[in-house]
Amino acid sequence: ITPAGQNYAIDDVAFNGGTTPTLPAPVIKPAVRVAASTGGTAKVGKYATGLRGSWTGSTATFTYRWYRCTVVASRATAAAPASAAKCTFISGGTTINHKVVTADVGKYLRLLVTARNSAGVTYSLSKTSVKVTK
Repeated sequence: ITPAGQNYAIDDVAFNGGTTPTLPAPVIKPAVRVAASTGGTAKVGKYATGLRGSWTGSTATFTYRWYRCTVVASRATAAAPASAAKCTFISGGTTINHKVVTADVGKYLRLLVTARNSAGVTYSLSKTSVKVTK
């Protein structure tokens, strides 16, 4: 007999040799701990290297999108580039690294990392500091 208003839950109880299944761990939406960043060389023919940063939450899958921007960004954000950043998606720029091409000269490269699991989606957009040169 339990006092009014109190409920009890029992897990892993065995009756006649059978057991109740263990409850699955809840899925937690991914969260950015350290923002995405870029490295490598910002020169035509070289590679800009993406670093996805570090994440918390349940297991996630990651996707990548490189952007070519005309405005420098001083900080990383948790969303796709805003119109104020004057960024355009680089066609085919969906891997962790990007080979710098002539169209990148005079622009700033940014990497958007998307983490996705059954609990939701979270974004990390790198900041930029180096303008691409020939």
